[in-house]
Amino acid sequence: MPRDLEELTALTERAIRPRSTEMTRARHLIRELVRDGNPHNIGSLQSVLLDADDIPPPSTVSGARVTPDDDEESLRANPFITSNRLALAGAYAVLDLASQGILIEADIPGESARPVVGSTIGVPYTIRNSSGGIRISTALPPTRSTAYAIAPRLHGEAFDWWFDPEVVVADIEDLGLSLRSRRALVEGLAAFRHGLFLACLNLLGAVSEGAWYTAGGRLAHLDSRLESVVGGSDVKKVIGRTAELLRQAPSVRPEVDGLVTQAEMMRDLRNYAAHPRDESLRHLEQYLTESAAGNIVLQTHSYLTRLARAVRRRLEEEENDKA
Repeated sequence: MPRDLEELTALTERAIRPRSTEMTRARHLIRELVRDGNPHNIGSLQSVLLDADDIPPPSTVSGARVTPDDDEESLRANPFITSNRLALAGAYAVLDLASQGILIEADIPGESARPVVGSTIGVPYTIRNSSGGIRISTALPPTRSTAYAIAPRLHGEAFDWWFDPEVVVADIEDLGLSLRSRRALVEGLAAFRHGLFLACLNLLGAVSEGAWYTAGGRLAHLDSRLESVVGGSDVKKVIGRTAELLRQAPSVRPEVDGLVTQAEMMRDLRNYAAHPRDESLRHLEQYLTESAAGNIVLQTHSYLTRLARAVRRRLEEEENDKA
């Protein structure tokens, strides 16, 4: 139980911060909303979770004071904090999508910006015989436009996972990419959206290598030779030995050659992007266009999900053999 205002403030700040699941859901709802290509008032975008859950906006919620008797769970359930937290999730999701090049600032003639959450939030409290407001900074920048719209180059596209890295990460969650590989994926997709195709292919090549190291690590207990190469720096050996283990599973064997071929191509693309003097790979210049790089991006999703599935099946067959 919080003993004083300082501790109550810290608990309240934690309770009002959006959860990652709320952020993911807000991004998804906003992507659906802007598919029509029209500008949408910033307030309507910030309110996507409030609207979806039929929760009133913060400005209409009153009387929900926090007290020293509240713990973090009860604070998160406080109607005023819940409303502000979901509004914050929408506001942060807008900024995330804008930073990724998915949304652009826009204006709606005759309308003014109507944000539902500002740069600070005042949460009323009562402690013993005193009352006041806990001021929490949201770190939101001043509103510079009345609305946001989908970036013109994406309008009409059936955009999905490759415009939101969290979707592809979720698809291969059981593979267990390292934090650095996840960051390479996020930045690689961002590079593609911004037309930086050389950087995109370099980073996706790094993701591919990281995925094979992760796959090898998950299978290393089955083969001491694989365990030794996973601890080294020769990715070609990691891919080769991991592929050998995958081929031992009948259900996986037919697609291993395709996975290895894709891995080799991704390594070549990364080498070409990272080593400008490597003229032996000059033919890969053809992939540094929007359409060709976009095709590689799409292939990467399929390739990574197939690799994750192959590892899962190999482990499942191992368990079945033991049983």
